[in-house]
Amino acid sequence: MAENRFAAARDGAHAQLIDPVRETQVPVTKALEDLLTAAEPHARALHIDGALDDARRLAADPGSERQRRAAGASGTPTAVVSWLAEVF
Repeated sequence: MAENRFAAARDGAHAQLIDPVRETQVPVTKALEDLLTAAEPHARALHIDGALDDARRLAADPGSERQRRAAGASGTPTAVVSWLAEVF
């Protein structure tokens, strides 16, 4: 678990996580999809299927990528902070 936390903090959506069942590394996107698939019946029962769709959408376009786009050609932190202030 500690290694997975470290990898996730370091690499974000591009991390490779240790899957204790498979005893191998898997991309964080695969681990998330497995988790969301397992959660689907419960989300349907609770009528919150949309929350899983939101999680999938965020995983497909991670925050680090959105921040890079916000930085644009200037690549300045100011552009990212302005964008963050606007979206939040």
